Amino acid sequence: MTGRLRIDLEALTANYELFRSAAAPGHETGAVVKANGYGVGMTAAALRLHQAGCRSFFVATLDEALDLRAALDQAAAPVTAQSLSPGERSGPATDVYFFEGVTGADAAAAAAAHDVIPILNDLAQVALWIPHRERPAALHIDTGMTRLGVMSDELTAALSMSSSGLEALNLTLLMSHFACADDPQHPMNAAQLKRFEALRANFPGIRTSLGNSAACLTGPEWQGQLGRPGIGLYGGNPFAEGPSPVRPVAALEGQVLQLKEAPAGTTVGYSASRRLDAPARLAVVGIGYEDGVPWSLSDCGVMAAGEARCPILGRISMDSTVIDTSAATALKVGDWVQCYGDLLSVDEVAAAAGTFAYELLTRAGNRLARVPATLGRC
Repeated sequence: MTGRLRIDLEALTANYELFRSAAAPGHETGAVVKANGYGVGMTAAALRLHQAGCRSFFVATLDEALDLRAALDQAAAPVTAQSLSPGERSGPATDVYFFEGVTGADAAAAAAAHDVIPILNDLAQVALWIPHRERPAALHIDTGMTRLGVMSDELTAALSMSSSGLEALNLTLLMSHFACADDPQHPMNAAQLKRFEALRANFPGIRTSLGNSAACLTGPEWQGQLGRPGIGLYGGNPFAEGPSPVRPVAALEGQVLQLKEAPAGTTVGYSASRRLDAPARLAVVGIGYEDGVPWSLSDCGVMAAGEARCPILGRISMDSTVIDTSAATALKVGDWVQCYGDLLSVDEVAAAAGTFAYELLTRAGNRLARVPATLGRC
């Protein structure tokens, strides 16, 4: 393979400890491991976080939840996991929540049978969960994100009815999601918290979960009793501005396949989109947009060869990228250059590509070799 994602699980653990240290006394810090652990590998990330003490995991879909439950059980009891009855656990108890909730009766039955916890997002999902009401469930209140979740007004109306079904459920978590937590001073944060606290009074004794990565680091009032950091665990800056408080976890790198001396006037890439103004030493790197290099970096981004920043020339191809290595004279065929990681931060590269770290990390292609590494700080 000529492309790789170097993964520093020690840095992942260190980032988790940062979030845990920011939690209020007696409160828990979970972890979001959806989208294949933000590209680094869901199972690898979850098992390392479990070793660090994490006991609550959040994923996007039922399929992800079932896969994660099986992996956690297998790790806890590699010989006997397949013989466990539904609901039986071996080793420390873990909760696996899935954001999409139950989308039908079959999904509800599968979630109940395999001990994963749906996050119910509307009254239709509440009704689907009634046959399994003895099993734990979470309720998501949409306080202003306008994405998944029961709208505040809808929930207020439902609570005034005796037939809403909410009173029959074994609710163990009440959650919402901030729309603007990456900007701690944004007035939307306080408005959402006020709506949540007003509705929370109808659910005495039920744990709360509010804090994403940024909210977890902003202060206890924004966290709830169960924090659920995501992007910050994997090395993306949780905040829109300012230095990143977290360590890089993943480095996307490609191997130099060919070096060539190109004279002035040479065109590079599809559509001959770049013409060299001066002679240049070019390297063809064995990663492209299929591997997670943003196509929008064509002819404007850089890759790092050690301390040297090498401009990307022409259009990025599916499987390769051409860079100008005139400033990296020691580079040779077989060496590795970096798209993002500890030489170029994922946030810096994302900004240059007109996107954000979430997209870059989750774009990391399936054909990349994922290898353990120890990364430095950017």
